[in-house]
Amino acid sequence: MVGVPEIAFESWAAQFIAKGHKVAKVDQMETVLGKEIREKASNVKEDRIIRRELTSVFTTGTIVEGGLLTNEMSTYYI
Repeated sequence: MVGVPEIAFESWAAQFIAKGHKVAKVDQMETVLGKEIREKASNVKEDRIIRRELTSVFTTGTIVEGGLLTNEMSTYYI
């Protein structure tokens, strides 16, 4: 598991994918204020973590975003 700034995600993801790793992107789905409102509404403090969801999975065979594609990633050999 690696955490990278969102602005640098494409660069880091491309590096990991080029080395054969799968990359999953998880986004934060609520703000701290949203979390506090959810906690007050439910009166249960069990879920103290800000909600996040898996939004994308990238592999060498599933990349469609141009920023992640590089010439070195070609896997077709003659």
